[in-house]
Amino acid sequence: MVRVFIFFTGVCLLPIFGWSQDLSPGIIGRSNFTLNRFNESLDRAVIPELTLIGLYRLPYLQPLDMGLSLGYSLYGTDLEKRDDLFPDSSETYRLRKYHNLLNLKAHLRFYPSRSIHFPLFFEIQGGAVNINTRYAIRDKAFDEPLEKDGIIRDWVMGYGAGMGYKIPFRKDPTRGHIEIRLLYHDSAFAKFIRKGQAQFDADMGEFGQFVYQPHRAPLTMLELSIGVFMANLGI
Repeated sequence: MVRVFIFFTGVCLLPIFGWSQDLSPGIIGRSNFTLNRFNESLDRAVIPELTLIGLYRLPYLQPLDMGLSLGYSLYGTDLEKRDDLFPDSSETYRLRKYHNLLNLKAHLRFYPSRSIHFPLFFEIQGGAVNINTRYAIRDKAFDEPLEKDGIIRDWVMGYGAGMGYKIPFRKDPTRGHIEIRLLYHDSAFAKFIRKGQAQFDADMGEFGQFVYQPHRAPLTMLELSIGVFMANLGI
């Protein structure tokens, strides 16, 4: 995860050093509104997400852009203070569970017009989605974890389509733009647990086990986002 984040950060810095005139990096804040069976299973209406994205202008296939994005969501955490996490120890430790959603997507955008006066675009995307729950045991809130691992994780294919609107920077439109985007997202059936479901049973096995009943549902969402891009390929 750290290596992937460093790679995307490097891609976003390329235009600063003039290494790529055709790359438009950006950062996107997104609200994912859960729908249908995913909404019922997760019992949460909105999942916030932060995304790094890089778009590349295809010189011979204008007006098309293609790109990659990496998005991260934390859709819930649980905290328990327990004195039965380690055998032969009655000391109280903090057991924190993190429920995560990771998106790695490829994007293809079509612009009906490259004109600054018609900044509308249509987009399709597809890629991999990882939904997982992990835990960490700490003595105090900001201590390094004494133990950490995954409880449940699943990879599925995700895809979406929608449209967006670009608002170029007023002083110099070629330097960048703000965009508003609305997409419909769906996926194959994914296995996951929601906040509060995974319970640690110290009496199971030699060192205790997490007990949970996973849900299965497509990751169906309506994505509303606003992003800032460092270069404007639509001009």
